[in-house]
Amino acid sequence: MIALSPTDRGWFLYLQQRPDLSVVNFWTPTDWNVQNLSNGDYWYFVLKGAEPRKIGGGGRFLEYKLMRASRAWELYGTGNGSASYQEMVERLNKHINKRSQTSRASNDPEIGCVLLDNCAFLPEYEQKTAQDFGLSFPRQIVKFKSFDNPPLILAEQEKIPGVFTDSVDNLEEFNPSNEEDARKKTLASIVRRQGQPRFRQALLAAYENKCAITGCDVTDALEAAHITPYIGEHTNTVQNGLLLRADIHTLFDLGKIAISPTDFRVILQQELRYSHYAALEGKMIAVPKDKTLWPSSKALDIHKKDTGL
Repeated sequence: MIALSPTDRGWFLYLQQRPDLSVVNFWTPTDWNVQNLSNGDYWYFVLKGAEPRKIGGGGRFLEYKLMRASRAWELYGTGNGSASYQEMVERLNKHINKRSQTSRASNDPEIGCVLLDNCAFLPEYEQKTAQDFGLSFPRQIVKFKSFDNPPLILAEQEKIPGVFTDSVDNLEEFNPSNEEDARKKTLASIVRRQGQPRFRQALLAAYENKCAITGCDVTDALEAAHITPYIGEHTNTVQNGLLLRADIHTLFDLGKIAISPTDFRVILQQELRYSHYAALEGKMIAVPKDKTLWPSSKALDIHKKDTGL
């Protein structure tokens, strides 16, 4: 399943300059009641302001939920597509006043949040129209339109999983001369995923080079996980981090694993309790010897509530 939605060009251009954000909030000024998409589907940006309207990029759908704008800013910061909370609220109220006959401007409006990861923002020369993909997307659509289609191949030059996956028939023949360049790109991708170097080094030292949940001591497999999302350097503190094995980090970010803020025990989403990860349920995590470096109970509580666990 995929969805296309008219997209504010200012929001798009701001985020286009910040490709390293882990989660992007495609906020909606009113409740759009997005129910027909599931985690892992794709959401695409149809840019407003020029004709013909083109698809500027997209991201992998995580979830949709309602929250106050202040909470969205606290969680996702500049991932909301604005440089400041004030700018975000001003943009929100502009849309609210324009589109809604019942809602009024507010300093902290309730908004819909289409949360995306693995986002990509195409340069103009690579953008195509919905019609180029055989999709009908008339101008009358002001929210979104979903299609029972596989992910779109937006740009063959890019090989970003999901958003830009090429078909097997179109893949380039293996060329050994490209192997070194591919290796460099892979290593760079691993470094980005493992986290900011200083933050990761601090966590490696605090957790003695072991995953807080599994005890894995293979350093190359360990990543610096933020408990509450990264929204600036001030969130790169050991108390807002956990040293996690790569797969555990992914599940933690997806909200399938949480940590009890009271006793530091692992909580699993229902589907994981009957999986390979079942043995982790109720396990107490390892914490740093230095109590001042223990994970923040407040941050763990926020993460746990956001996951619904």
